[in-house]
Amino acid sequence: MKDLVQEIKDYVKVLDSDLSLNDKHIEMMMNRTKVYPNRKDIPFILASTIAQMLVEQSDMTKKNADDIVSSISDNGQSISFSNKVYQSLISQTDAQLFGSHTAILNRFRKVGVIGVNPFKDE
Repeated sequence: MKDLVQEIKDYVKVLDSDLSLNDKHIEMMMNRTKVYPNRKDIPFILASTIAQMLVEQSDMTKKNADDIVSSISDNGQSISFSNKVYQSLISQTDAQLFGSHTAILNRFRKVGVIGVNPFKDE
């Protein structure tokens, strides 16, 4: 596990040398990556894919850092911002979070059985 986290950090440094991530941020992405293909483990070969997803999330955050107001209501007193793209890792759908990487992750999917929790022993 620690080897995989370090490998992801190494890939992130190559992809974006200015980006600094802590282990928890990487572990959050790894946990989401485990859930998508119904796995308890993450194949080591996915380290570069996870690093790319982390860099893409960071770029999306930077791009939407300066939110602008998209609408204002008077009587309802509501203000809407244009930043609807970036949400936390927890609340994003798989399609939003993984984007084009689902084609790669699908190769590592395991068949799930209804009523069986693959993470029960963890």
